[in-house]
Amino acid sequence: MNEKLKIGLKFCGGCNPTYDRGAISEKIRRELKDTVDFVAIIDGKVDMVLSIQGCNVSCADLKPFKDHSVRIVNSIDDAESFIQEIKKQ
Repeated sequence: MNEKLKIGLKFCGGCNPTYDRGAISEKIRRELKDTVDFVAIIDGKVDMVLSIQGCNVSCADLKPFKDHSVRIVNSIDDAESFIQEIKKQ
């Protein structure tokens, strides 16, 4: 059995969200539960950082993750695309 992909979640501050970021996070977790472990980023042992940002400004500071693969979701469509991409891997 293959090891699950380890993804750390990063949220923006939510100053002007255009969609429910929490609901999207739960949808992503639910749809990818068989292939992904969502883990704390603190220890740095992640395969990828998924930044869930509430709007197209995407202003969350991602500099601390410069050594990681970072994906940004800033809409429901982005979330759907991300889910499909991970399922294909």
